[in-house]
Amino acid sequence: MSFFVARLGYGRTHVRSRHRRLHLVYCFLQRLMLPDPHHLPARAGECCVGAAVSLHVATQLRRPVPLVGGRLPSMLGAHVPEAAVDEDSDFACSKDDVWTDAHVIWEAQQEVFAIPVSEAVQGRSQDRFRFGVTPAICLHVAGTASVQRCGIETLVMSLLTFLRGVTPRHAESSRKRCSQGAASPKARYSSAAEASCLALEGGHMASFEVVEICAGAGGQALGLERAGFEHALAVELDQNACNTLRENRSEWKVAQGDVASEDTWKPADYEGVALLAGGVPCPPFTIAGKQLGATDERDLFAWAIELAGVVRPRALLLENVRGLSMPRFAGYRQHVLDRLASLGYVAFWQLLQASDFGVPQLRPRFVLVAMKPEDAPYFEWPEPAEHTPSVGEAVVDLMGSNGWRGADAWAKRASKIAPTIVGGSKKHGGADLGPTRAKRAWAEMGVDALGVADEAPLPGADFTGKPGPKLTCEMVARIQGWSDDYDWNFTGRKTTKYRQIGNAFPPPVAAAVGSSIMRAFKHVGVPQQRESVEHDPIYRVLRESDGFVTFNQLVRAVGRPIDAPEIERRISLLSRDFHIEVNEDKALPSYKLGAFRAFVGQEDHDRHELFMKYQARIS
Repeated sequence: MSFFVARLGYGRTHVRSRHRRLHLVYCFLQRLMLPDPHHLPARAGECCVGAAVSLHVATQLRRPVPLVGGRLPSMLGAHVPEAAVDEDSDFACSKDDVWTDAHVIWEAQQEVFAIPVSEAVQGRSQDRFRFGVTPAICLHVAGTASVQRCGIETLVMSLLTFLRGVTPRHAESSRKRCSQGAASPKARYSSAAEASCLALEGGHMASFEVVEICAGAGGQALGLERAGFEHALAVELDQNACNTLRENRSEWKVAQGDVASEDTWKPADYEGVALLAGGVPCPPFTIAGKQLGATDERDLFAWAIELAGVVRPRALLLENVRGLSMPRFAGYRQHVLDRLASLGYVAFWQLLQASDFGVPQLRPRFVLVAMKPEDAPYFEWPEPAEHTPSVGEAVVDLMGSNGWRGADAWAKRASKIAPTIVGGSKKHGGADLGPTRAKRAWAEMGVDALGVADEAPLPGADFTGKPGPKLTCEMVARIQGWSDDYDWNFTGRKTTKYRQIGNAFPPPVAAAVGSSIMRAFKHVGVPQQRESVEHDPIYRVLRESDGFVTFNQLVRAVGRPIDAPEIERRISLLSRDFHIEVNEDKALPSYKLGAFRAFVGQEDHDRHELFMKYQARIS
C-alpha cells in the first residue's frame, strides 16, 4: 500500500536553521511504501508497528480522505515496518530507475505498490519516522484515486513562499547532504529515500542531472542548463577552462584532469545519472588533420561509449566535428551503433548546422544521441530557429561601443553568416580566425582575421589597406552563440579566452538538443517507430562472421555492383580503425575482422604513454 506524505515540520523544536527548512522542501512530496501482504512482519527489536496502526491505515484506505489529522496520534513515534521504502514516483522510467521527477506527481495517475527492498534502504527510511518528527499529513490514494493538481500546487506554492529566502548555493549544499551516506555508489540513485530529495533552483524543482566530460569552457554546459539539466559534475583537462566554469557556476563540482583516469573522477559514483554528455577531442576526425581515428592517442569517442556502460545514463549526448560523418569513418560509426545497441540504447546520428539555431556562423557539428528504448520513440531532432542574424547584426553594438563612426556601414557589409570559428590549440600560436580560406571569407565581410583585437575600434580608427577591424573576444563569443540570453564570463588573457570560445559547442545548439532530450524523457508528443540506419554493410558482414569473408559475400552485402578495387579501398579504410586479417590463397582475397584499435579503457594501451608525453600540448 502506498500514500503521499507532505511534511510540514522537522525536528524536536521549531525550525531554526536554513538547511532544515530546505530539508522540508526537498522531501515534502514522497510516496511511502508498506510491505507486501505476504511479507513477514517485523521481528522483536526491529521497530515493530502496533496492531492499532495497521487497523487504522486499513480503515482509511477503504475510504480515502484528503487529510486525516484527527487520526494521526496513532502514527506518532511509529517506525516503518520491515521492507518499507520511499519509492520514487517517476512512472515513465524502468523499474530499476528511481530518478526524482516532480512533474509526474500531477501528470500520472497514482497506483498502489508494495515492493520489498534491501535493509540498507529500509534503515534510512526508518530514520524519518523516529520519535520527535512532527506528524505527517497523509494524502491516502487507493486504486484509481488521483491527487488533484490544484491541491498539490497550492501546497507547493505555500512552502515556496515560506522559504523565499533560500539561495541556490544553500539549495545545492543541502541537496548534496541528502545524497550523502549511501551504502554504495549505486545507492546514490537507487535509494528511494535519497532520490526523493529535490533540488530547488530558481523556484523550479530540478530532477535531471548531467555528468559532462571534456566540458571545455561551458558552451554545452550552459545550453544544457538552459534545457533544464543540473550539473552533477563537469570534467575538463584545461586549467583555464576549469577556471571559467568555476567563475560562472561556483556551485558546480568541477574535476580537472585526464577524464579517462580514475584519479580525476570515479564514473561508478554517478551510475544512473539522467544524461552523460560531452564534446570529446576532435583532432582524430577533423578534415584539416590526418584523420587517424582510432589510432590517434587523443581519441576518446570509443571510450565515451564504453563509459555509458559504466555510468548507465538514461541518455547519452556526444558531439564532434563534421569529419566523423565522412565515409572514412563509416566502420567506426557502425561500431558505435552496434556497441550502444548491445548496451541497451537506441542511437541516432545527425549533422547539425549552428546557423540553423540562431548562431551567425557556419559551424557543422556531428551529434550522437542515444536513449533507453522506452524514451527513444519520443526523441526528435530540434527544429531550426525562425531567424539567424548576420555577423553585422550580431555584433554591430559591440563594434560601435567605443564610438567608431563606421560601425553601421561595416555591419551592412558584414551581412553574411561567418565561417567556422577555429579555436586552435596550444600547439599552434595565438588567436587566429582560421585557415586561408576562412580568412578570405572574413575579409569579404570587412574583418581582419589575422588575430584578435583587445578592444573595439576607437572613434577615429582608419583601416585603409586592411579588410577592416579585427574582432574582439567578446565579439567572437557573440558569433559563437553567447548572446545576452547566454551570459558568461571567460577567464584568462586574450589568447586563452579566444581558445576557450573557439573550441566550444554553441550554447543555443546545446540547448536545442538538450530540450529535445528533455521532451523525450517526459514522453512529450506522439511516439515514432525508428528504423536502424546502417552506416557500413561491409563492416557488419565482417563483424557477424567468425571466419574469413569472401569477395562475393561482401558484394552481396553491399547490395549493388562493386568491383575489387572498391572493396579493397573500403577494407583499407576499415583497417585504420580495426585489425583486418587478409587471406590471399585464392584468386580473390578474403577478410576477417579483428580487434578495434581504439582506446576503450585498456590499461596497457599506448594512449596512456602518449598522453603523458604530449599532455602539455593537448587542449
